Amino acid sequence: MSLTGHNRSIDCVRFAYKDNFVYSADDIGIIRRWDLNSQKIYSTLNGHMKSVRTLDFNPSGEYVVSGSNDTTVR
Repeated sequence: MSLTGHNRSIDCVRFAYKDNFVYSADDIGIIRRWDLNSQKIYSTLNGHMKSVRTLDFNPSGEYVVSGSNDTTVR
């Protein structure tokens, strides 16, 4: 499987096993949520101004949190 959609280098990838999604984040702060069944972008999250370095989820998988080189957590 190959997922194509970022135009910049990818700095972080995380699986959301509960929902069968994968999240990828690039060096300009864009986070993409991929549906592994359709192999397409499900949603795009914007807000960071620099590279997203880390992603994580709460135990229920309802929320995603991201940390960036722009010194913010969202």
